[in-house]
Amino acid sequence: MEEEYNEKLDEAVETAKEGLVEKVDSYLAYVVESWAVENKIALESGVRADIAESFMSNLKNVFEAHYVSVPEGKEDLVDTLSAEVEKLKEDYNAEVDKNMALQESTNELSRVGIIAEAATDLSVAQADKLSSLLEGEDFGDVKAFTKKVETLKQSYFKKDSVISEDVNTPDETLKEETVEVSGTMATYLSALKKLNQ
Repeated sequence: MEEEYNEKLDEAVETAKEGLVEKVDSYLAYVVESWAVENKIALESGVRADIAESFMSNLKNVFEAHYVSVPEGKEDLVDTLSAEVEKLKEDYNAEVDKNMALQESTNELSRVGIIAEAATDLSVAQADKLSSLLEGEDFGDVKAFTKKVETLKQSYFKKDSVISEDVNTPDETLKEETVEVSGTMATYLSALKKLNQ
């Protein structure tokens, strides 16, 4: 029995690993695709800069190999362009980092907004419970996360539908009767009064 249990455990662990690897791969592919679309212009200009840098360094090597002398003042141009290319690369990397931080911030704000919207009809304790249950969930995209939140909300916080009829009666006819009840019934009645308030 122990061997059979260990085999089943190993199979379950392997299945979970495969599922996790597939999810991570698909998420990374999505992130790379959306990043490439958002940064298309920067990527194209970066490729152009790399090509220009490569051309300049190869041209300089050809000149040196064939003993073509470049005037002293012109050598600084290549160094200047190389320095500019390095600066542009640093600026580009800084912008990419900023973009990633903004994307994370936007996702977090969307996540908080979706949870807050779903918790509008819940009590404070239920809203806190819903928020804590969703702490480990990946955001992904807005539709998928909204669906997760609604599903979790419906499964944990089911509300009994109560059909109430409005009866238009004058205030004079509504009278509250006081009846003496036992301890258990008093507890039930006080709980019902709190719910109705």
